[in-house]
Amino acid sequence: ALSALAAAGLAASLWRSADWQNATRELMGMPPVESMFHVRTLLAAAALALALLGLGALLAWGLKAAARAPLRVSQRRAASAAGVAAFLALLVTAVDGTLVRGSVALIDRLQAAVDVADPPGARPPSEPQRSSGPGSLVAWDDLGRAGKRFVHEGPRAADIAAATGRPAREPIRAYVGLRAADDAEAQARLALAELERAGGFDRRILVVATPTGTGWLQNEAIAPLEYMHDGDVAVVGVQYSYLQSPLSLILEPGLAQDSARAVFAAIHARWRELPEASRPRLYVFGLSLGSLGSEASLPLNAWVGDPIAGALWAGPTFRNPFWRQIRRERAPGSPDWRPVFEDGEPVRVLGPS
Repeated sequence: ALSALAAAGLAASLWRSADWQNATRELMGMPPVESMFHVRTLLAAAALALALLGLGALLAWGLKAAARAPLRVSQRRAASAAGVAAFLALLVTAVDGTLVRGSVALIDRLQAAVDVADPPGARPPSEPQRSSGPGSLVAWDDLGRAGKRFVHEGPRAADIAAATGRPAREPIRAYVGLRAADDAEAQARLALAELERAGGFDRRILVVATPTGTGWLQNEAIAPLEYMHDGDVAVVGVQYSYLQSPLSLILEPGLAQDSARAVFAAIHARWRELPEASRPRLYVFGLSLGSLGSEASLPLNAWVGDPIAGALWAGPTFRNPFWRQIRRERAPGSPDWRPVFEDGEPVRVLGPS
């Protein structure tokens, strides 16, 4: 009966899966799934199921072998239990200490090899206000692929002036890649030095941006701010991983938070030393896994002592504590995906209507 119920549920889910996918793809402006979607889905599921069944069979064989082995020297049941316990201990040690770490190291090396490539059309900037430009403390090859893309993209002063009809300053985009320093603290110090070199503390707006796992900072999130404030904006970001956000979240827990804390602490400490009347308005930004790191980077004095001007956190992960609190304590009647929190005064959640 359970098998028949599972088969019926599988068939119903497979039948509806294309509609579910197409509904999401339509909202994202993507074409519908191909006609072979159901077949590929079923084949992928079957391959995964067979792999899991194989692992289960291998584990069962190992447990039986571990239980039988001690019986050669002792007929007591305790001997079998001890053999099983020893087998499980070795299995956990091997998987956690060797297999997982080795897999993480291998994936990291492969991603690091990809990270050295230049994005299509990207080249070192000619503006001293951008990292790897003239006078920069960070070399082009030390930016990483995402960092190269960040300093290459975005409007220049001439673009902003042409769009607004007003005089514009050259936006500052400071970035430090993983290869530029040995650890998070050294990266943070280098980011502060690079920001000061470019004149970031003399701007009207200063943004401490925490990137996604690979170091990507979304140009579509940064460029509008540069247009709105006539280029009088400085943005600083630091790469903390070579892995995509989902992999980094699972395989490198806490890495985004540690990096973001170090960077914000360095920038905020220098910012607090400046005269309050003349220092820039300080904001934080994070996208995806970067939002988790950015949330965690703010100490208490960034909220109440010398508070920041605001934050933009886009696409927060399921682990973001503040996002979970907002949803949990939302106003009655507001949906979970667009909660209303404390009448929308301190926090506003934007999303589709």
